[in-house]
Amino acid sequence: MAIYTEQITLRHATEADAGSVSDLIICVARAQLRDEFTPEGWDLFLRLINKQTQRGIINDKDFAYWLAIIEIEATSIEPAREKIVGLLSSKRQLHVFHFFILPDYQRLGIGTKLWRNYLMHIPHQQGLKITVNSSDYALEFYKHLGFRNSGERAIKNGLAHTPMQFYLSSL
Repeated sequence: MAIYTEQITLRHATEADAGSVSDLIICVARAQLRDEFTPEGWDLFLRLINKQTQRGIINDKDFAYWLAIIEIEATSIEPAREKIVGLLSSKRQLHVFHFFILPDYQRLGIGTKLWRNYLMHIPHQQGLKITVNSSDYALEFYKHLGFRNSGERAIKNGLAHTPMQFYLSSL
């Protein structure tokens, strides 16, 4: 499957996307992050990313929620439809809260496209700091984007993460 970033459209998430957003996060977490959770952390994570919670985040004015979409062409059996292949949400503009790309669509430039879009929609001040709590799996990706570790790896609520920072001066 050849997907080009030009074929990806970005749009804000809507309340109607909450179920698909939750499904995407669960898919990525099961495939790539499951070993980074304690059993209790995994249960908590599943409760926190359910459809209701995602609907609340999407509707919360403190969050910005962007989706990466591809169009699936119509077949003789199914009509054309859109598919969410990635997402980036930020809290209060300066903390990356969720950043997930479906495994089959990783390393195609979709995450970079979402990141650049995010940067275009935040205030640009020299030295402005953006934070993220990275999974072990995503550390190299965040470093590729320009993030640097800002603390030691920790386990909080049963989830391993490493705090990272990105300064706009590094653009």
